[in-house]
This record gives sequence, C-alpha cells and structure tokens, in this order.
Amino acid sequence: MSEAVGGTGGRSADGPDDGYTAVSRRARDLARSFGWFGSANVLANLLGYVATIVLSRGLSPAEFGAAGALLAVGMLAAVPASTLQLVVASRVARAVVDTTISVRQVSPTALLIGAFLTLLAAIGLRPLSDYLHLASSWPALMVVLTLGPTAVGGAYQGLLLGHGAFNRLAVAIMVTATSRVVAMVLALSLGAGLTGVLAAICAASVLSALVTAWLARARSEPARAVAPMWRDLAHGSVLLTGFFVLSNLDIPLARHQLGGSESGLYVLGAIFAKACLWGPQFLAVLAYPRLARSSDPRRVLLVVMAMVAGLGLLAAAAAAVAGGWLAVAMSGPEYAGVGRLAAGFAVLGTLWALLHVVVLSHIANAGRLASAGVWVAVAAEVAVIHRMGASATPGSILAVAVGAAAGAVLLASVPALRGAWPPDREAPGTPDLAELALPDGPLPATATGPRAPDAGGTTPR
Repeated sequence: MSEAVGGTGGRSADGPDDGYTAVSRRARDLARSFGWFGSANVLANLLGYVATIVLSRGLSPAEFGAAGALLAVGMLAAVPASTLQLVVASRVARAVVDTTISVRQVSPTALLIGAFLTLLAAIGLRPLSDYLHLASSWPALMVVLTLGPTAVGGAYQGLLLGHGAFNRLAVAIMVTATSRVVAMVLALSLGAGLTGVLAAICAASVLSALVTAWLARARSEPARAVAPMWRDLAHGSVLLTGFFVLSNLDIPLARHQLGGSESGLYVLGAIFAKACLWGPQFLAVLAYPRLARSSDPRRVLLVVMAMVAGLGLLAAAAAAVAGGWLAVAMSGPEYAGVGRLAAGFAVLGTLWALLHVVVLSHIANAGRLASAGVWVAVAAEVAVIHRMGASATPGSILAVAVGAAAGAVLLASVPALRGAWPPDREAPGTPDLAELALPDGPLPATATGPRAPDAGGTTPR
C-alpha cells in the first residue's frame, strides 16, 4: 500500500518511479492552481476597478470622493479581520502539531472580532462623518455594518489559503468581487444615492461570507489551541494596520485637504495605484505558505519582491503613455487632469505592493520589528500633508505619499532581509501544504491529516 503524498519512508508499491510521478503530479496541480488563482485574482481586481468606474459614473464627483474615502476607512477598520486570515493561514501552512484549526473553531473568533470592530466603529460615526464633510451619518453606518461579515469571510479564506486550496480560494475571491459590482449596478439602476450604494455593498459582503464559509467546510476534530492566536493577532494587527493606513490614508487626506471635485480626481487617479498594488497580489498570496514554513524565507521574499518590482515598472511605463486616455475613457473629460499624474500613481502602487510582500513575510514568521518603521512613515505623511493647508494639490499629496511609501519599504525590509525573526518561531512541520494536490477536493480532516474523498475530488495516492 502506497503512502500518502508527503509521507516519509519506504518505497511505494507502485514501482520505483512512483516518487517521480507523485512529484510531477504535485507540480502539475500546483501549476494549474497558480494559473487558476492568478487569473481569478486578476479578474477580481479588474472587477474592483470596474466598480470604481461604475461609482464615478453613477455618482457626482463630490459623492464619488466621499464613497472612496468611506470605503478606504472601512478597509482600515477591517484590518484585525485581515490579520486573523493571515494568522490562521500561517498556522495551517506550518502544520503545527498541537494546533488543528477548523471552521467550527474559527467562527466564534471571527464573530467576536467582527462584533468588536462594528461596535468600536459605530462609536466614531459622527466624528468620521464630520471629518469627511458628510451631510449625515447613514453612509458611514453602511460601511460599519460590513465589518462583521468581512471578519467572518476573511477567517474562512485563511483556512483555504493555509491548506493550499487555491481553487476554492479563487472562487471565494471571485464571488466577493462579483457580488460587489452587481450590488452597485443594481443600486444605481434603481436610483440609489451614496447611502443606497453602500447598503448594497454591505448586503454583498454578507453573501460572500456565506459562500466562503460553505467553500471552507471541513470535517475535523475539535481544536485545542485557540488562545495562542491572540498574541499573533495583536502583533500582526499593529503591522497590518500600519500597512493599510499607509496605503489608504492618502484618499481621506485628499478628501479633507482638497474637498469637492479635486478629491474625486484624486480618487480616480488612485485607481492606477491600486492596480499596481493589488494586480501582483496573487504572487504574494501564492508564496505565503512557503514564507511561513520555509527554512530560508529571505530567499522567497527576494524572489517575490523582484517579480513585483518588475511588474510595477512595466505598469508605470504604460501609465505614462496611456494614463490620460484611460482616465477620460473611464470617467469622462472632467477627469483629464489625472493623466499627468498616472505614472506617479503607478509608482506609488508598486511601492505599496513591495511593502505588502514584506508585511506578509513578517506576519508569516511572527516578526515583531517592522511595525515601528511603517507607523513612522504614516505619521510623517499625515504631518506633511496637513501642513500644506490650502496650498495642497493632487500632485503635491501624491508626492508626499510616494516618499512615505518608499521610506516604509526601506525600514520594514531591513529586519525581514536580516532574518530577524523571534527565537520562538514555530518550526515547520509537514511538507509544504501548498505543494500538495488539494486544488479541487475537500479540505484535509486536520491540518496534518489525509484528505477525505467526496464526489468533488479524489484522494491523492
């Protein structure tokens, strides 16, 4: 009887070439997952840009600026939920023997985090509405109500990522992106304004969380070790919050400093930055399990950073040539001024993408030293932009954001490339689960156990 893939001892009864066949099969499965997940990630990000275009055409420039600022704030508020996703994924990928994480275990933690975030954000509704020059608190409330389902869906995506179930993760990502766009289009077609559109996005987040929970279903024994996650959640949340603040702060600051139509112009220009940030995201996500369990995570980090930088340079060149035309084609002639800033936004997004890879490396290895550098960059950006006062322009705000992002990449990369991980970093357990043949069937019974067969797939032999 042959051993399961990833077994350690003995020769398979299938013959001397069975090991080579198993490796080849894993390579083919991983290549298919890479192609499927990469394509789904690119399509999901394209749908995100479609959503921005839909909003820019369906709302006035002032409402569009407010929507962009509110959604950016919502992303910041959901950082602990995103950290939970990454902590769950890294623990599953490392296959720590005494930590079996299941849907049943993750759900209470995710619900607790979602409820806490919703309550905390609700307390700040009125000050946030005043800061963003909103006529009422209803639009901000709609964004706050998305935090609960975002936390739950993110935790389930962490299970999928850690198990290397990239095909299922791709489906979850596509459902999330598609449901948001469909919800926006339906709301705008019914004549909804800013509040109605954000309420539709909230409903879409509930749907995507339910679908992701179904995709992450697994048969597993009750887990024993939830408590240790809280320390990693705390440290990871500080770092990831700094990243999300830095990569989203420029839009609310532009809204506050510029106001009116100029803030709408900045939000549209930020599409180029977001494209360069999230376009190569699939590279970092695919590498995350290996970052978590590799004996040399620095080598993995350097390879991924080089790939991201190369894609960013190509994107910046394309934006310099066609940025103005794209801005007018997407949203109309009133946004023609975006063209001269398009390449700068592409550079900004590339720097954010590099920082994102470094941040994931720190979280995957329980790093503790990068947070200070990221938050120093945040503080510097806020201080400099606020000092501009009435002299602020979209170009000057962009220049400050680029400088802050470059400083954050430098400060956060030093400890990562030096391998400054804590001495209690958990050692890798079983072979890299991202390399196992898990693309189509159900999840493993445990983080280290075999897959159970069902109608949707077959168990590796």
